[in-house]
Amino acid sequence: MGCFSFEWLWYHSCMSMKPRTSRKRSLLIGSMLILLACLAAGGVIVGNNLSGANQQRKVIQWLSENRGQGLYRFQERVHGSYELKTVDDGRFRHEAAEEGEAQIEYQPPGPDWLRDRLGIDYFDDIIVVTAYPEAEMRDISPLADLPHLETLTIEQSFVGDLTPLANLKQLRCLSLIQCQITDVSPLAELTNLKYLILAYNPVNDVKPLHGLKQLQFLFLNETSVSEAGYQAIQKALPDCQIQWSRAPNSP
Repeated sequence: MGCFSFEWLWYHSCMSMKPRTSRKRSLLIGSMLILLACLAAGGVIVGNNLSGANQQRKVIQWLSENRGQGLYRFQERVHGSYELKTVDDGRFRHEAAEEGEAQIEYQPPGPDWLRDRLGIDYFDDIIVVTAYPEAEMRDISPLADLPHLETLTIEQSFVGDLTPLANLKQLRCLSLIQCQITDVSPLAELTNLKYLILAYNPVNDVKPLHGLKQLQFLFLNETSVSEAGYQAIQKALPDCQIQWSRAPNSP
């Protein structure tokens, strides 16, 4: 009977260890699967960020070749009493315009050692683009790769097709002075626009802009927009300050 009891206890002890071992193995396998899933998700995120950074880097190169300039978010001018200044070592800071106020320095995001390897484009977005009047810019399709763009200024250029701007939903300020613009329909869905300048363009139909309810300022000086067109958009956007004048040689 004692021998039987010993064998019985030994058997059940071994059997009781198997579920525990099995549970540990299951937990280990589950943990490994979770870890692999996290690594895979992290890899996708890193890959997407690298892809976006490469696209942004190409746009910066394109701008430099076309006498344009892009500013990253950390370089953005602070509204109010601060003015953007360039420091000798290439960094940027905002100096207080009023005497006696403290200076505030703004460093690029991300750790230095990683930013040196991946580049600033991996950590920050271009939000301001300016094309100088001397730029012989015609095709602005590279700008479609700047989804975070908030301010765009293009003056005295041959730009006529605004289709690349159609999906830049973050645009708030858009200045297109003395270009070759006749069709503004690509701007119809840019509902965050608050400031729009279309002065000195041969545009005559601004009906696509009637739905931009966030517009605060609209400049239609020296355009081909008729008086009826001006009155119609003023009625559609009663809270928007609109300046309008008809170009002398308008059809």
